[in-house]
Amino acid sequence: MATSAAQKQRLRDDVGANSTSLTDAEIDAIFDEAAEMHTDLAAQTAATRVIAIRRLLASSAKLTDYTQNESQEKLSQVFKHLKELLAFWQEELVAAIGASAGSAARFGRTRAIPARVREYPG
Repeated sequence: MATSAAQKQRLRDDVGANSTSLTDAEIDAIFDEAAEMHTDLAAQTAATRVIAIRRLLASSAKLTDYTQNESQEKLSQVFKHLKELLAFWQEELVAAIGASAGSAARFGRTRAIPARVREYPG
């Protein structure tokens, strides 16, 4: 799937990435993967965010905290914040899938017992 520069930039903005952490080729692959799973545009958009954040999570899991004297860097917080962002976009994906499947069949039983129809011969 050919993606426009605007779509690529929106994806980077939504997941907090830049052109070095998510290259154009990676974004094209993410959009192709989302298109394989979903046909609805809103679901594809949310799925691209979920896939991108999962890939960023894999690389951020290696980051560690660093402390020296009075200065400190807490890079492990990146992983925690990405997990929270992933939860947000997964909820958006579920909502988009639910909105596109509005005409799905629903199964269950009736609440009221129907009245018997009595027929008398002759």
